[in-house]
Amino acid sequence: MEDKFFLNIFSSAQTDLVEIVEYWENELQTSSKPFLDDYENALHKIVDFPFAHHQPNDKYLRQKGYRIIPVRNYYIFYIVQNSEIQIHRILYNKMDFSKLF
Repeated sequence: MEDKFFLNIFSSAQTDLVEIVEYWENELQTSSKPFLDDYENALHKIVDFPFAHHQPNDKYLRQKGYRIIPVRNYYIFYIVQNSEIQIHRILYNKMDFSKLF
């Protein structure tokens, strides 16, 4: 029998997504649609293959069980618990992540 996973997108990730879209639209003055399309494709990949994506180099995040998948210049941080995939954050890939968890 095939394992089924479901997404739980935390409010912190929803806030991150809103801020990213606002940045693209207001600061970059460009459509966020390409990013949103890539984001949606990444979510499908996570659901289909939740353990295929690597863990971050940060020891603390690795110990907590985080995995990351890149989306353009951002990383989606998630944890797999049983059949639940918890999307915790969507962060710019040059940030110091350890201080945000």
